[in-house]
Amino acid sequence: MKKLDINDLYLIQAIDKAASLSGAASKLGISAAAVSRRVKKIEKLISARLIHRPGPYRLTFEGESFLRLANTVLDEHEKFMTDVARIKSGQEVLRLIGNSSIMISDIPQVIEMLCIKYPNIKVEIASGSQSEIIQKVLKGDMSAGLTPDNPKVLGIQYFKYRSDQLCVLARGSHPIANFESINFIDVLKYPLIGADDTKQIYSLIDTMAKRDELTPEYLITVSNFDLQANLVAQTDLGIAIMLESIARRFENQLSQAVKVIRLNDTWAERNLYVCVHDIAATSKITNDFIRLLRRRHKVIGQQ
Repeated sequence: MKKLDINDLYLIQAIDKAASLSGAASKLGISAAAVSRRVKKIEKLISARLIHRPGPYRLTFEGESFLRLANTVLDEHEKFMTDVARIKSGQEVLRLIGNSSIMISDIPQVIEMLCIKYPNIKVEIASGSQSEIIQKVLKGDMSAGLTPDNPKVLGIQYFKYRSDQLCVLARGSHPIANFESINFIDVLKYPLIGADDTKQIYSLIDTMAKRDELTPEYLITVSNFDLQANLVAQTDLGIAIMLESIARRFENQLSQAVKVIRLNDTWAERNLYVCVHDIAATSKITNDFIRLLRRRHKVIGQQ
């Protein structure tokens, strides 16, 4: 039985980009007649017409669907070939994903130590939501992920590397700005500015508010902590709840325009984790990253 091969996928991709058989043929280094024959072969194999005929050669609805699938497969194929080339060259790769603000605070020095130990290492760092972190670690697209909390997903192993405290970031002129600490129930008297960066924190806030039969008032929700902190610093629109390590960085960056007030509630202490799919199957470099990350933050925590 005849099957599709990788060249068939490249062919449909080339036709879509060139919008002509001759253009696709030129890109692939074959004749237009050969392109036409191969398109017919593919259409016969999948029992669907992919190209409108006669020209201009546009993809049909089925062709567009085929192209989306082809693009996904080709992206994975190119990643696979790149990884194979790195294996052959002996280059080690570490792929990390996490919340960008947490990674800014937690991993630069760890990566520096790792690069000194492994001069040939290649490090790739991506930011993502909690669900993206879990999905990519589970699929093996990422070596490890950093996450504020342990959602206990089957197939993921979590290793605590430090603790943090939820706190409030407020403008210097805000009524609570002179407090050293505050109860969560008193925070909810004021409008909040939310951020999508760590939705699990806001899920926790909603849960704790419901326990007290209260409803948080989110005046604005933004995409990341940086925008959230700057809205707090430059407007009277609201205050923000975030991890203290992140809030202290903004307190320093924003020239004392904001103040950090700790939450008194016991549940406000949170754990941060590094997660992998299977620690027994991780590379030596990934294991070293986890070890160095935990050692560094344990040392800092004891200072």
